[in-house]
Amino acid sequence: MTYIFAKSSPSFFTSSQELEQSHRAHLKSATRQMQKQLFRALVWQTIIPMFTSYLPISFIFLGPLLTGISFGGMGTICLMSTQIFPMIDPYLVLFFVQGYRKALPRFLQNAINKTIERSKSSTSSTSVVMILT
Repeated sequence: MTYIFAKSSPSFFTSSQELEQSHRAHLKSATRQMQKQLFRALVWQTIIPMFTSYLPISFIFLGPLLTGISFGGMGTICLMSTQIFPMIDPYLVLFFVQGYRKALPRFLQNAINKTIERSKSSTSSTSVVMILT
């Protein structure tokens, strides 16, 4: 019995080390993939404000100073475009991070199902109340 244990122990120890190393390699790969996704989202979160915030604001302030022409309604539109980025920002993360992208349809489906169940239960309780009165 001792002989079998002595022969199998190194094999078990080596196998557990190899399993742990392969798990670490997989974890590193998954972590690397997540970092790439987050980096892409961060790059787009940096680029989009240039076109939705910084350029329109600089156009509004520097345009009349340099040309002397009032932009009127165009200035108002440019000023309103600065509020687009806060609306777009969360969708960028949802779009670029694969885990969020996969979970979003399930989340929406659950929310829709709960809303339908609530409307059915409120409709049935309303009809019971109307019958009783």
